[in-house]
Amino acid sequence: MQQQPTCRSWLTPWIVTTASAVAVFLMLVLVYPRALVSPAIEPAAVELWTEKLGGISWSQASFASLLHRAPDLEAAPWSPARLPHDSGLPVASAVPEGSPIALAWYRTRYVVPAGHQENEPISVYVGRIWGGPYSVWLSGKLISANLDNWRMQWNFPLYVQLPLQAANAGETLEIAIAVPYREVEGHGIGTLFVGPDSQLKPSYERRNLIQVVLPQAGLVVILVIGLLSLHVWFTRRSETSYLVFAVSALAWFIFDIQYVYDISADTMAAKWLAMAVDSALGWAFAGLYIFVLRIEARRETLTERLLIVYAAFSSFITMPIWNWQVNAFLLQHYCDLIVLILVTCRITYFAVLNRRPETRTLAIAAWGLIVIGLHDLIYVTGQQDPDGVNLATYGAFILFLAHLFAMQRRYVQALTSFEQLNQSLTQRLEAREAELKENYRRLSEVEQQRALFLERERLMQDMHDGIGATLLSSLSMAERGQFPAEKLTVVLKECIDDLRLVIDSLEPIDRDISTLLATLRQRLGPRLEAAGVRVRWSMGELPELPWLDPPMALHVLRIVQEALANVLKHAHADEVTISALADEESRSVIVRVADNGIGFTAGKDKVGRGLRHMKHRARQLGGCVSVTPDASQGTLMELHLPLEATAGRAQ
Repeated sequence: MQQQPTCRSWLTPWIVTTASAVAVFLMLVLVYPRALVSPAIEPAAVELWTEKLGGISWSQASFASLLHRAPDLEAAPWSPARLPHDSGLPVASAVPEGSPIALAWYRTRYVVPAGHQENEPISVYVGRIWGGPYSVWLSGKLISANLDNWRMQWNFPLYVQLPLQAANAGETLEIAIAVPYREVEGHGIGTLFVGPDSQLKPSYERRNLIQVVLPQAGLVVILVIGLLSLHVWFTRRSETSYLVFAVSALAWFIFDIQYVYDISADTMAAKWLAMAVDSALGWAFAGLYIFVLRIEARRETLTERLLIVYAAFSSFITMPIWNWQVNAFLLQHYCDLIVLILVTCRITYFAVLNRRPETRTLAIAAWGLIVIGLHDLIYVTGQQDPDGVNLATYGAFILFLAHLFAMQRRYVQALTSFEQLNQSLTQRLEAREAELKENYRRLSEVEQQRALFLERERLMQDMHDGIGATLLSSLSMAERGQFPAEKLTVVLKECIDDLRLVIDSLEPIDRDISTLLATLRQRLGPRLEAAGVRVRWSMGELPELPWLDPPMALHVLRIVQEALANVLKHAHADEVTISALADEESRSVIVRVADNGIGFTAGKDKVGRGLRHMKHRARQLGGCVSVTPDASQGTLMELHLPLEATAGRAQ
């Protein structure tokens, strides 16, 4: 028996393995972000100087003007500082025009270690900076600035190679990083590392992979999955779970754009994009709950509408058209987190109640997403080490793996049900086929018995009407002494010929008219030659006649026999030609019997009765017969036999 598919298909262990690997990675990042940096590299000791700025607006042009002003780093009031450092971000705070702006300077002195290769570059690496665009200075000279995509620097690590021709062992390098910020919003900076490029670059590449490359790849994967789900829904409109899945994928796609798209330009389009990113989570969480309802085959119309109304209201209230100078970013996401907790509790209730594997998987993924959401909220508010990593994109990845597991479960269950139904139908079909075979066998037996009975009855009737009648009349005449021996001999020969015809009609001839006529020649040829009649045979290429069964074969033989009997009795001929050919125009086989006798006179009663018998038999065959009298050329009999059975043929 064919093995039924189960949910432990090739995709399930792949999903479990991937989810486990991502979970281990997230736990590592949550517990020990320092693991992203090579343990051989020590963080740099730094000093902090906060410079108050006046007459500076929060714009890219004002930030650019700061880069043309060489700082007096030696005269600045430096104080020791410890990195990572952040000044916190309020949940909701007014940011009026003209808010005070300050410039945070972080300075470190790097002594080139002994054994340093002279031509190896020295690099500066910081995992994360948030605030205004940073600038990097070497010995009071600007070497790098982030004016182009400074709003993305919260996710893109800083990595700069110092423009040195050569660095000698024991040489001291003074490096400073400046970060402008609004005082009401604060700023943050991760741990600063300075060292040989060969040691720092792997750490930078690991963080860049985690913070930039993988989220970008995840963005593409989510988009592809969403488009595939939308395509499935278009082909099967009744499967609304695929539509919900596609909407959730679109929401997560919009949310993850912030990890890869630069919105540094202060334009209305950037504000709308920021609104869409911040509002996407409300739609994603609504989609998660509605998807679980579809998996559970439940309908909670009121709850679904409330979630959709919340997501729509969250999008509406944060539109930039209101021009509300209020930073409601964190407040909005705290509300999203509360909604996610409520939704997850309800999903967990379904998982415990019905113990459905896909619902339990989604519940676990949702709780993991809650933990990740709390981490990211604490992270972006500056309450956690800035060296950490935003994990929301990985939480979305785990959630989508859970979605895929649920969809796979449904697919495999549908496939299993289909195969079980197919197997059931196959068994029923086999049983029906066996029943039909048995019925056919019984019907064949009945038909065979009926055919034997009809053939027996036909033979008896034919022998009774033909041979029997002739023998009875001859016996009666012989008993009265009115039947001379010579005439009795002729009658007996005719009876024997007639009996032989009946027997010959039963021989297997495979619907071949040539074989049937050859049998007649073998039976009647010697008798014709004994009577002084020379026989000529002319047979063309004749097709098979599908309807030529034993009863029909006997009709053909009797028609030809009647024609030959007329030759012997009435024609006084010394030659007779028997021929057959296929006529394509009339779609028939023509059998001809021609003699060179005295011709045929239609007025004779016996001949007329024989002709009527021949025509009657021809009609039984579905054909026709004609006899052409000609006193100078003898008589021609033509029997037209159709190539295929016709409605006029007797059954």
